[in-house]
Amino acid sequence: MAFPEDWDPPARVEREDEYGYLVSLIRSLPEGYRRILELKLVEEQTNREIARRLGLNESTVASRVLRGRTMLKERLEEGYHYAAV
Repeated sequence: MAFPEDWDPPARVEREDEYGYLVSLIRSLPEGYRRILELKLVEEQTNREIARRLGLNESTVASRVLRGRTMLKERLEEGYHYAAV
């Protein structure tokens, strides 16, 4: 499944440009992490559901979720400068 180009930001996201930036960061991750974060953060699937869907162990999924989130955080800290409103 491809990452949709026309996502609508969740209601809790206040600024669409910030959401778009986050989407671009997720897309820039290595495939194994990107796919799992898409399923976890976008489709809101559980680790168990993701494991079954991708044929992985739940512990592998949990590990990749944590590592993927860490990668996102690092990329945000390196290149994202939040401008206070």
